[in-house]
Amino acid sequence: MRHLPTLSLAALLLASCTSIKPQSSKPPSEYGRTDAEIEMMRAADAASRTPSRSNDGLMHTEYQRPYKRGDLALLFGVRSMRNEGAWGPLRSQLAGGINWNWEPSGSLLGFDTSFFYSTDSSDVQTAPNTYERIQGENFEFSMGGIKSLYLGSTPLRAYLGAGVAFVGTRLERYDGAYVRSGDDYSFGGYGRVGLVYQIAWDGHIGFDYRALVGTSNDILGHSFDSDYDQFTFNFGTSF
Repeated sequence: MRHLPTLSLAALLLASCTSIKPQSSKPPSEYGRTDAEIEMMRAADAASRTPSRSNDGLMHTEYQRPYKRGDLALLFGVRSMRNEGAWGPLRSQLAGGINWNWEPSGSLLGFDTSFFYSTDSSDVQTAPNTYERIQGENFEFSMGGIKSLYLGSTPLRAYLGAGVAFVGTRLERYDGAYVRSGDDYSFGGYGRVGLVYQIAWDGHIGFDYRALVGTSNDILGHSFDSDYDQFTFNFGTSF
């Protein structure tokens, strides 16, 4: 179990590096757009450069049908647990994960799925000159919808997403050679918003804010939640 996060992230990184890349020389600003959108962008660009030449062939469309788009990204950042009283010194956690979404161009809504892992540990004083080490971990798998909003004809796009998450929480307390541990599982709802910059036709970077609410845990006799706010930097491939 302890090696699961390392193996998972390694496998996910390998997957992102071996994704099929499109063979295209099109500019990043045309990524994910339909034929009609590309045609309008090229027409506007042609009009701004040579307004007297509207029939010079620049409006010719390369594609015969709308193409689909998707993203596979790795995310790394920090997670702040909302229940400060319950999580105490484990409230600020390092978080990492992978996100995959598939959003057909021109569709009302796309599909979004993610896996995240976060953890933190701390030494707490339980008596004079006596310290115990505590550790908290969270595993999360989520599915939902996503909607991208293109910002004009630039390679920038914003997105909104929401869905359902399955969360596993584990706590451990080390008292010398004795270890007390417990785990619990629950469901919650997530929402996310972010901004992506398409650095190339098949690559992007961006920032993501994610919030989780509605979870409930009962571990080692304590009832609390695993709700959080999370800020991550992401980078990955587009296809």
